[in-house]
Amino acid sequence: GITEEVLRHLVIRDERKGAAALNDAVIDSIAAAGPHRFSPVVYWLKFMKLLWLAALCAPLYAQTVTGQISGTVADPAGASISGAKVRLTHDLSGQRREFASDQDGNFLFTNLIPGDYSVHIEIPGFKTYDQRAITVASEERVALHTIKMTIGDVTSTVEVVAEAARVSTESSDRTIVINQQTIEDTPVAGRDYLGILRSLPGVQMTDTADMPGWFNQQNNPVNGGQSGQFLVTLDGVASQDSGAPRTGGYIAPSMDAIAEVKVMVSNYNAESGARAGGQMNVTIKNGTKQYHGSAYYFWRHEMLSANEFFNNMRNLAKPRYRYQNPGFTLGGPVLIPWTGFNKSRTKLFFFFSEDFLHTVTTGGVSSFNMPSALERAGDFSQTVTSTGVRIPIKDPLTAQPLPDNLLPASRISPAGFAMMNLFPLPEVVDATGRRQFNTQYQFNRDRPREDRILRLDFNLGPRTTSFVRLIQNYQADRGVGSTLNGGGAWGQFSSDYAIQSAGAVYTAIHTFRSNLINESTIGVNRGRQSTAPSDPEKFRAVNPTASTPIISPYPTE
Repeated sequence: GITEEVLRHLVIRDERKGAAALNDAVIDSIAAAGPHRFSPVVYWLKFMKLLWLAALCAPLYAQTVTGQISGTVADPAGASISGAKVRLTHDLSGQRREFASDQDGNFLFTNLIPGDYSVHIEIPGFKTYDQRAITVASEERVALHTIKMTIGDVTSTVEVVAEAARVSTESSDRTIVINQQTIEDTPVAGRDYLGILRSLPGVQMTDTADMPGWFNQQNNPVNGGQSGQFLVTLDGVASQDSGAPRTGGYIAPSMDAIAEVKVMVSNYNAESGARAGGQMNVTIKNGTKQYHGSAYYFWRHEMLSANEFFNNMRNLAKPRYRYQNPGFTLGGPVLIPWTGFNKSRTKLFFFFSEDFLHTVTTGGVSSFNMPSALERAGDFSQTVTSTGVRIPIKDPLTAQPLPDNLLPASRISPAGFAMMNLFPLPEVVDATGRRQFNTQYQFNRDRPREDRILRLDFNLGPRTTSFVRLIQNYQADRGVGSTLNGGGAWGQFSSDYAIQSAGAVYTAIHTFRSNLINESTIGVNRGRQSTAPSDPEKFRAVNPTASTPIISPYPTE
């Protein structure tokens, strides 16, 4: 592997230019050591060099999940204090940033990964100021406003243990943040995280689904916006069907894996961009210094539900409904036994979530009038209307009624006879006596779903922090009438429709100095749809279209 001495010289700081660059000589020396050992490393180093050089260019605004903390340091009379030492600490990782207040007493920490932070301020002649548990949400601009220092010895400390309600003055956007506690306390049918939107002002969602994902899609639900103008992002990366950008996407994380949901309703900044009809960003949980986990099992069954009034009146059984949703989450520090790696629990953290969903539902009742055995043989003497009046059958050549409504066997087309036998025979009698149907069908549909998420947060050094998040989804719709099913209302076509999807995002934040910070994010989400007959052999047996003769019963001359 690469020695510590080599790694120590990979980055050179140029204090005069305030930049960072990779040592090309070291890269060349690694490449010369042999491609069989270091070629992946060389490519990675050159890629990182491009990212760092991009930090020196003009800023480009793009989708991000980080926030910021700002404030002003002042004396008891309200006069600004310049040169105050302000230190920001990430409570989870312990990573620190320092900033000296400017001539107006202002300080600003940008590109902060969502989480809890602590602020420590020191200046000679004043007591030390500490404020803890400052929560920064995704894309949130937290303003601490004016912090008045207290005259006294620097060894004395003024600690703020309670914070007043925040009033956003750093941005004019109208944003609603749904934190983890609200997500846990909000009952949602189907455990679909999009259902949380129903409780927000200005949101119109009328459809209800028993599962998250692509099967639960809505048009723009915010303030009556145009269809396709609502953007959903997952950790800052767009997560929608690009062909039909509605609320539901192929990838839908488990509710127990979500840290927060931020909905930007209107007047948001240009850096969010993309769509004008509202935006929603979902942030996945991260690991902590302590191990935490959860396990759950949600279960529903038709035996626990009452039957409908009209089903009881017609002596019909309750529709079948089965809902099983087990899953678990686990997060904490990554420790390697018998080594000192991450002993301080500030370097590497993980969060893992696994969610299974198995739903069986019964479709609606389909009623048909199928050809009877007599009609298949050309005997229409019993073919009547709903009022019992016999329907006259006319000869297509003479336009005269056939005697006794009987069609001679010689006049029956072999192609028509073969197609007629593809239909099932009648099975029931209309209990109302109206003769509206003689066959009824009702089928079950199986809809399994699986969601798997892994997130790793790692601090590469005192100036660099990053995280990677991987997600894998699978959902299917199996049975008669499934998605993209071309037919089969009476069971001749049972199909399996499936979506396999996956996504990944990587974010790295490097601090060159207090006023030069680079945030790089790269991510991708993809989905693949497929459909096929549930039983290919049975499908070919009942759909012999390749052997069906062309229908042309009468000469064209």
